[in-house]
Amino acid sequence: MTENQFVLLRSDTDPKKTMLGRFYGEKVTALRFGSVRPFGVKPRSVGQQFLQETLLLPAEEVPLAIIQGPAGTAKTFYALAAGLEQVLETEERPYRKILVCRPNAQFDADIGFLPGSEQEKISPSCGPLWTIWKFCWIWRGRKRSGISPKSLVVCAVGFVCAIVAELTATAGMSLIDWEAEWAESGTAMAVGMIVAAAVAIIALLVIKKNAEKRLR
Repeated sequence: MTENQFVLLRSDTDPKKTMLGRFYGEKVTALRFGSVRPFGVKPRSVGQQFLQETLLLPAEEVPLAIIQGPAGTAKTFYALAAGLEQVLETEERPYRKILVCRPNAQFDADIGFLPGSEQEKISPSCGPLWTIWKFCWIWRGRKRSGISPKSLVVCAVGFVCAIVAELTATAGMSLIDWEAEWAESGTAMAVGMIVAAAVAIIALLVIKKNAEKRLR
């Protein structure tokens, strides 16, 4: 077994009795967030219970989570609900913002020359993300009026050329510096795009590796 691998245990005497667990620290432990309802959302399947556990575990234990599944399995919805829970609801408040990136390799060529800021350019194509955002608030039982999405940042991965030029011009800045510069130049969004691009590349490599294993 590998670290952070999820398991479904069945009783030897009664197969109907099961328990969900996670292999961590050389042993199988019970799910830590099994009874939690992130932003009011309840898992509907074993897969969603494992997904919830992954999304709510601290970054020290799960620094990167790659979620793979068919359309309609609540990947985006659950990820956003878990993010809202940790940004707005928990007492510890481990995170301050949610960064949602929409990967599109042709984004820079398609709309890069349109007038407006990055946010204005990508807003039409990111409409479904804002729909999910509003639905999360409805699911939580809160009114839609007066919702201020300041804790959510939506960006695209496509503006690579401009990002690289900006990073080169301001080399040596830390992530904290980037966030401090947000209000004036929007460079925090650029950092998010670079990070998202790196995560997307890692995800593709993992998927490719798994596909190669299945073909052997």
